[in-house]
Amino acid sequence: MPQRESRPFRAVFARHWRAYEARFGAKIPRMHRRAAQAILHCRTPAMGGHLYACEHCGDRHYRYHSCNHRSCPNCGQRDAADWAKRQRAKLFPVAHRMVTFTVPAELRRVFRSNQRVCFDAFFRACAETLQAVAGEPKYLGGRLGLLGVLHTWTRQLEYHPHIHFLVTQGGLSPEGTWRRPRYASFFLPFKRLSIDLRIRMERVFREQHPEIHAAVPRSVWRAAWVCHIGEPGNGSHAIDYLSRYVTQTALSKKRILDDDGKHVTIRYTESATGQSRQLRLDGYEFIRRLLQHVLPKGFKRIRAYGLYAPAAKMKYLAVCALLAHWPPERPAKPRTEPPECPRCRLDMVRIGKLARGPPAGPPARNRGGTS
Repeated sequence: MPQRESRPFRAVFARHWRAYEARFGAKIPRMHRRAAQAILHCRTPAMGGHLYACEHCGDRHYRYHSCNHRSCPNCGQRDAADWAKRQRAKLFPVAHRMVTFTVPAELRRVFRSNQRVCFDAFFRACAETLQAVAGEPKYLGGRLGLLGVLHTWTRQLEYHPHIHFLVTQGGLSPEGTWRRPRYASFFLPFKRLSIDLRIRMERVFREQHPEIHAAVPRSVWRAAWVCHIGEPGNGSHAIDYLSRYVTQTALSKKRILDDDGKHVTIRYTESATGQSRQLRLDGYEFIRRLLQHVLPKGFKRIRAYGLYAPAAKMKYLAVCALLAHWPPERPAKPRTEPPECPRCRLDMVRIGKLARGPPAGPPARNRGGTS
């Protein structure tokens, strides 16, 4: 197997994007083109950057800017770590559940063609369903804290939209007390959640988006919708899992094993057995599967509801007082450390800014690099 590229995504797109573009042409959505160009130009002279010099040995190094596109696997690692740290500090010191709602297979094509409308409705319907069922006295009789993250992929990059909700296993009652479930082993009835969600989604499409409702098979509104409730935990492990995808897309660069110029081989873990498998795809099919998970510009993949909603600050503080939980103040954004000289292992000094990359004739003894 050939030596792996340091930036395999960019290498794959550099080899296969032109063929993909020639094949699909004007059918390629604008947001897919933006994502592809971001991946192709990330940390290259096209993005511009800065010129650094080592005061000890005199070497000069170019550090190119990242694209910061959320579909680029080379960006967002620090943002994901910062997000996870903030969320862990915000969580109430109570047990949490991971509740997952999945879009039925018959609706996936409709969702992919109307992402902003459908996912907005799906987020809202899921949150309202959880709050409505949890608000009934026979189950909990309280208002939940919800943190939802949208995923649209399987481990083989197929289109499989679903939302993971991190849910407090307890809620704030109308009297201002904190209520916990009667039984530790039972939280909310998943069948009831499934039925309520289906009814809400059908009503939203029928009343607000009749053209979408007309395109949906009637069997969807009679079938069971998938709802899974995970085991209770403190929420920290769930935050770690969700943070892997809050600023990045469906596939990490470590999972690309090979690209022979025609086919791309990726690694994935089989859900049923837990064993590592390999999947070999044509270059254009790999790009197609990856780009179908690009979300519309400005779309919020992460949303908070109930006690965790930004607009519910007073209720959040009331629960903090009940549970004696005082989250630390939001830490200041860490300063960017200067790059280290590969030869001397000393911090370098920035001596210039590059608008479009290095000049045609780099200075002597240059050892250009990328950030």
